[in-house]
Amino acid sequence: MLRKLIKKKLNFLFPDSQKGASLYFSILIIGILLSMALGLSTLAFIQIRVIRGIGHSVKAFYAANTGIERVFFDERQGIDIITVCPPASPCEGWLDVIGEDPKYRVIVLSANHPDCPAYNYCMESIGFYRGIRRAIRVIR
Repeated sequence: MLRKLIKKKLNFLFPDSQKGASLYFSILIIGILLSMALGLSTLAFIQIRVIRGIGHSVKAFYAANTGIERVFFDERQGIDIITVCPPASPCEGWLDVIGEDPKYRVIVLSANHPDCPAYNYCMESIGFYRGIRRAIRVIR
């Protein structure tokens, strides 16, 4: 008798029309977990692309640094760098790295140029590597 009463109460609380509710609930939970996993994987791929770009950025920076060092070397050799690397025709070069092509471009501005606040000259070297550009500016 007690069993029949409990079964009636349970049938009243959970009628037959709600038997598939757990299936719908589990599909909803799986969908939420799947969307979270896809969102996290998208973030991971973006971070991998950024990390890969950091290596290219370092090579572009070193190419720009090579341009500055090359102009300093030419200056020590007695070459007039202001006339050799003017803004109209900047000095250009590339690094001798096997299988890679980092490049640099150096522009030297004289002290009387409006963009140069220096006493002697200003140099700007831009390094290029696989679409990444990094620049160094030296004021002397």
